[in-house]
Amino acid sequence: MAAIDRDGISSLQEAVRDDGHEVTWLVVRKEAKELVADGSGTDYSELLENFTEDECKYAYVRFEIGDEMSKRAKFAFIAWVPRGVSPLKKAAVSMDKESLKTVLSNYDKEFLADEKRDISLEKITAILEKV
Repeated sequence: MAAIDRDGISSLQEAVRDDGHEVTWLVVRKEAKELVADGSGTDYSELLENFTEDECKYAYVRFEIGDEMSKRAKFAFIAWVPRGVSPLKKAAVSMDKESLKTVLSNYDKEFLADEKRDISLEKITAILEKV
């Protein structure tokens, strides 16, 4: 089981969950045998740029769902497992995900993706509107 940088990841999660904070996402990656924060930002397209074909990553993302009269924050956990990674790295994802969920536990929906089209802004918001 991978070690986790709990403090670094938790502080970014608090920023994502804070209504008054601009940060809307955080990314986690595995460095050696530890899950560490790998970045954060405000624009969803920037988040997608973090997902490359050679590395598994995880994201915790805030979405504003609803219309002008009624907006609510919804949160998603995304596990990025590209087709190009080795079978060994793919096998580690299930254990790493479970470890990471002990820190990133408050979300509305989990997504597992190997292609960016599976986690497009349109697809995710459509699903979160129904949750």
